[in-house]
Amino acid sequence: LRNLEMSNNFFGEVALGDVFSTFSGLQELSVGGPFVRELKKSNLLALKNISLFKFAFKSGSSLLKYEPGSLECLKTNNMWLDIAMDNIPNVLNAMLNDLASKSFYALRFRNLFEFLYYTGENDIFQGLRHIRAQQLIFHRGKFNENLLRMALINIQQSPIKALGLFFIDFARSPTFVDSGAGQNKKLSYRLGMWWWWWAYLLKPVGQIFWSCPI
Repeated sequence: LRNLEMSNNFFGEVALGDVFSTFSGLQELSVGGPFVRELKKSNLLALKNISLFKFAFKSGSSLLKYEPGSLECLKTNNMWLDIAMDNIPNVLNAMLNDLASKSFYALRFRNLFEFLYYTGENDIFQGLRHIRAQQLIFHRGKFNENLLRMALINIQQSPIKALGLFFIDFARSPTFVDSGAGQNKKLSYRLGMWWWWWAYLLKPVGQIFWSCPI
């Protein structure tokens, strides 16, 4: 068995049995679904001795509780996380801390904030400073200028080589000051120019991938 897709099912919990520890040839595994409310440290332990090419976990906005250490046992070249942090933003640093000791080709987040823009003051991207990845990708989700600033500042201090933002829903935060007409195209252009200025500062050899519908 090399590829196993189990996400988007109606399981209420992701609890992999001991039989998974015998899947020594497993390369790609996808788990989770819209009814998974909790991820426990014991749920994925059966994978601790298996080196994957790709691991994907999907819960969307259903995840309400994350036990620190739940992702720490995983060994994978590519980590794809489809977890909305709208109601649990502080969980993000716990997840990033679990991934700090690992090396990835790609770490991908989808719909990091699915319905709500993050307006808190806590730096929820601090854990990015210790992430070793060739690529960090944010696919879809809602970003404002404060969340983007937090991400860029921490990435600047990390070993991450390339950053991609694809189909992101950008909007100004409530404290954003704009003396112009405030049209969406002007905002997208302003964020794009500010983004490239940060890209210049990010790393001399770093790469930026940018895709945003205007």
